[in-house]
Amino acid sequence: MAKKVVATLKTKDNGKAFAKIIKAVKSPKTGAYTFKEEMVPAVKVQNVIDTTGCGDSFAGGLGFGLLIKPDDYITAARYGNTLGALRTQGKTFAVFKSLEETNKIIQQ
Repeated sequence: MAKKVVATLKTKDNGKAFAKIIKAVKSPKTGAYTFKEEMVPAVKVQNVIDTTGCGDSFAGGLGFGLLIKPDDYITAARYGNTLGALRTQGKTFAVFKSLEETNKIIQQ
């Protein structure tokens, strides 16, 4: 069964950010796609210093999440949201946390 996933960063009218995950699955019998859309809330940050690279960090987190759990799109989006949020906290790679610390942020 062919699967495609699209993940985008969005902002609601109230200013809250989230990741929008669209999972498309192609039926091997009919060739038709079914779509499932889910919203994954953003990780809140207090003080945004720099947003340069947030999209790249989101994409990296999403890719990492899919690498460790290929069918768990929600967890992948949580990694993406977390790494994107951490990227806002400074201008160096020191903003990123260990995997253990990142997992604690995701579980909050």
